[in-house]
Amino acid sequence: MFIQDKELYKKVRKVEMSKLLPKFVSPAGFDHAVIDENKNILNFCSSRYNLVTNESIFKPIESYMKNNDIKYSRSVRIINNSKFYVDYIIGDRKDTGLVNGIFPKVSIWNSYDGGSTMRHEMGYHRLICSNGLTRPDGEIIKTTFKHAAPSKTEDLSLDNYDKVIHLLQEVQEFISHSDEDMKFFDKMSQVKVTKAKIEAIGKKVKLSKKIIQASKERFDLEVGSELEYTNEYGETVKSKTCDRNLFTVYNALNYGIYNTNLKELPEKKVEKDKLLMRHVMSLI
Repeated sequence: MFIQDKELYKKVRKVEMSKLLPKFVSPAGFDHAVIDENKNILNFCSSRYNLVTNESIFKPIESYMKNNDIKYSRSVRIINNSKFYVDYIIGDRKDTGLVNGIFPKVSIWNSYDGGSTMRHEMGYHRLICSNGLTRPDGEIIKTTFKHAAPSKTEDLSLDNYDKVIHLLQEVQEFISHSDEDMKFFDKMSQVKVTKAKIEAIGKKVKLSKKIIQASKERFDLEVGSELEYTNEYGETVKSKTCDRNLFTVYNALNYGIYNTNLKELPEKKVEKDKLLMRHVMSLI
């Protein structure tokens, strides 16, 4: 088992604080704790907190894709041993017009620290920069798993199971209809622009000066040189120089968002990317 898998699927449980600290009284609303197999306390919570384990989410996704012959690669990012960001890059290359090296991507997030609900989004992975691209409609599709039960009688296990099934249906629908999204990317590539468009768009969606500057530098690289990158077969190849079009501008700004302020949580970067995509689509 890989180290990442061991951390992703570590055993976690919710226990009463009275069992952990029998001689102490817990504050109201913090009478339970989430602990892992290494005796780390990941979260203080109430009795109504619904612990949604990674195993109950990620393993059904992976089993579904394997059983349906959906090839994928996986990228895992773990923050503070309690926030989990998993990207599934689907091995179905999408090339259209001037746009190439794009792969459908399913991102699923979960946490044990109470910081967020489980959520997922559908998007794309671009080989040349290894960044994620928002879907052309700029929306994040969410299937949330509540971390709090409205009543003691709710069957949370059944509720979570139904949501996993719904998520699997959305994954299949996204993969089946990803060619429609590629048409929008192709439309973006038909709109000719200059480098000045980067600053105009960046200011419009309120990106920082650092992001805009990093985006300008990335734009110069993509339109001015052949960049080396690793393709889906693990080979080192060179890209063709990119045209000065709206798709290249979007990707430059996208690169700036994801490669500036690396301490910023992924969900914050995705929200910025979503606003960026909405604005770019309004220019077509």
